[in-house]
Amino acid sequence: MEVFKRVPESPHFSKLSEIRQDFREGYALGVMATFSGLLEKFKDLEADVPISQLDSLKDSFTELEKHGFDVTRPLSRIEKLLVLKDRQLNVLKKQKDLDKKIIVEKRKSEQECAKMERTIIIVGFELLIPSPPCIF
Repeated sequence: MEVFKRVPESPHFSKLSEIRQDFREGYALGVMATFSGLLEKFKDLEADVPISQLDSLKDSFTELEKHGFDVTRPLSRIEKLLVLKDRQLNVLKKQKDLDKKIIVEKRKSEQECAKMERTIIIVGFELLIPSPPCIF
């Protein structure tokens, strides 16, 4: 558990007092291994991490905080990532809405151009066909 050399911790494990004494050491080691594994997983996060994974990490770190681990930095970074993900989703939604508007406007434009072309053709034919003379 290299992580404890880089990030010194002093967990209190007071919650483990409710567990049988024979199991406490194993639970404590398990919690320490979980903390180490979560920090490694958190360190290796990719930019396209799903929100559900961030929520899961947040819940896990919050649980570890109950055992005395200092999870302020990971929780702060998770919150920042969640805010950024939310902004990203909003921007993507706006982009999608704008794309739809562009398609609608393009169709309107194409229809208007087609109508103008028909009008031009009709006017062209009218110029080619002589009009009957006016008799009064």
